[in-house]
Amino acid sequence: MQERAGRALREDLVALKLRQNDRDILASIVRDATGAKDMPLAHEYMRRLTRLAPDSAVTWEVRSDIDRVEGHPRKQLADLERARDLECRSSPAVKCNAPGTFVPDYAWPEIEGEHTGPKAVTLPARYSYVSGDTVLQATERDIAYLRESLAPQIDANVYVRGRTGARGQGQMTELSAPVTGTYPLSSGADRLTFSITPTFLFTGNPGQTTSAYNPSTFGTQAVNGGTTRDHYEYRASRWA
Repeated sequence: MQERAGRALREDLVALKLRQNDRDILASIVRDATGAKDMPLAHEYMRRLTRLAPDSAVTWEVRSDIDRVEGHPRKQLADLERARDLECRSSPAVKCNAPGTFVPDYAWPEIEGEHTGPKAVTLPARYSYVSGDTVLQATERDIAYLRESLAPQIDANVYVRGRTGARGQGQMTELSAPVTGTYPLSSGADRLTFSITPTFLFTGNPGQTTSAYNPSTFGTQAVNGGTTRDHYEYRASRWA
């Protein structure tokens, strides 16, 4: 991939000599330089493209590619929103959705249901475009995707496990509700994650059982209560 981008970059530079100050060629140079990981060259031609066409949607789309590669998702989102606004104002024939209405049409990955504690679900670094999308549709998908990936996230599950048996003996019911929360930090590349798992255990009262494990199994002291002092006073009076 990087080798192909390098070859394409060399061809773009040759084409630029024939058609200087061509916006599309400059945009191709920036994209191919980004793909070839030649970031100094990408920034050099990005500045040139910005001076030539500061109000072109293509300029800001290309800038968003640099931000994506350099790991600046918040800047990438801002550049894509600027590109979308410019595209929407470019022609009355362009139909744009309201900013709050378009949402990504993917499903969040399901959290694993094993009783091993909560797990945060993260999205990949970039949304896979649909082949039939127009430039505007692809931009809107990317914007919605980035908004989702940069938003705080809370995942929660409820687990119930039970074991049969006599109350207070082998019987047990466990109820747990693991919760995981993630909050993106200012850079967007790192997230703060916390997990809590409230757990409740229910075993029943052994004094209420009707099985062989009846109160006589424990004695009246264990079932009916009484203090240690009362117990030892009784033994002392017995032997007096």
